[in-house]
Amino acid sequence: MKNRENKKIALIINHLSGGGAERAVAKISFAFSKYYDVYLVLSDAFRIDYNYSGELVDLGIKHSSNILFKVINFFRRVHRLRKVKKQYNFDVAVSFHELSNVANLFSKNNEKIVLSVRNVLSERNKAVLYDRFYGILVRFFYNRADRIIAVSQMCKHDLVRNYHLDSEKVRVIYNLYNIDEIRQLCSKGIDEDVLPEGDYIITMGRLSHAKGQWHLVRAFQKVIEEFPDLKLYILGDGELRDYLETLVSEMGLKNNIVFKAFQKNPFAYLAGARLFVFPSLFEGFPNALVEAMACGIPVVSSDCFSGPREILAPGTDVTYQTSDVEYAKWGVLVPVGDGRKYLSGDPLSYEESLIAKAIINMLRNEQMRKKYSKKAQRRAHDYKVENISELWINEIGSIHE
Repeated sequence: MKNRENKKIALIINHLSGGGAERAVAKISFAFSKYYDVYLVLSDAFRIDYNYSGELVDLGIKHSSNILFKVINFFRRVHRLRKVKKQYNFDVAVSFHELSNVANLFSKNNEKIVLSVRNVLSERNKAVLYDRFYGILVRFFYNRADRIIAVSQMCKHDLVRNYHLDSEKVRVIYNLYNIDEIRQLCSKGIDEDVLPEGDYIITMGRLSHAKGQWHLVRAFQKVIEEFPDLKLYILGDGELRDYLETLVSEMGLKNNIVFKAFQKNPFAYLAGARLFVFPSLFEGFPNALVEAMACGIPVVSSDCFSGPREILAPGTDVTYQTSDVEYAKWGVLVPVGDGRKYLSGDPLSYEESLIAKAIINMLRNEQMRKKYSKKAQRRAHDYKVENISELWINEIGSIHE
């Protein structure tokens, strides 16, 4: 690899608050800072949730939910990003998320362009109407990038097959995690300094359609028939909060299901749970799943595209999805929910009944839980910062050779 001294790397993302991609960018900034001058270029630096390394550059573009203002903001972002690129003369610009990726391409100066794709876009575009427009941009513009980093093998398969991207440009690098830090945080306090009491299972993630938490809520009604004192903790914020709380109330589960907003240290909650359940409808690479495993919690996950199968059942076909409970090498897989938002009085769907079955079986079988607890910790170490950072550094270095 060539000498990296004084090379400038821009990490481009909307903001550094909340989600898993933002946390990953913060971690990557520390890895890159050992070799490059790092600049974090944010559309809006209104709130910083994660420590980072490098110089912060704020484009000053506030988020808007209005479609017209979204379009206007996109062109403002491209214009300001182009000016920033000329000012700093970056050697490489790495972007995360679709809007940032397109803005990175449209604002190209003389730098190498690297795009990070963190979802199976064809699955996401089925669910979110305006994301279909991004699908068109991906198909026609992403091949202009020098490198495309997919966050899973299934993401790469999707990009090559459904968007006709050059397979030679698409590389797979999984998310990275500071496993030692997570383990330390498991034993620390939580925001309210009050740990949950009694037996509970837990899920974590944005309260959105993609995460499918209502399928777990409905399945949980079956679980408490056998474990009436068990609680379910749901960690996260999002647009489905009202819907989920109404569903819980209508199903008479208010005494068994507890909502907690975004936690700076969710790991203390995770560490005390008997089981982590992940009901997502689609993913890129599920941060919450690996983080739970790092805490030593046995996991039950939907076999959604993409990530859970690659994490829990490596070596199997990434395009396969189970139709039954699958006791895989590193955790338990269940079929993906159908995504329908059922009424509280509707009978459980086939997929919801299998979520309940898997949870009940795991809670009944202490030996199985202990086995999967140990396996979870071992598997999480495969994604530790040191391993994944090296892949990023080598990939960025290779585009200069």
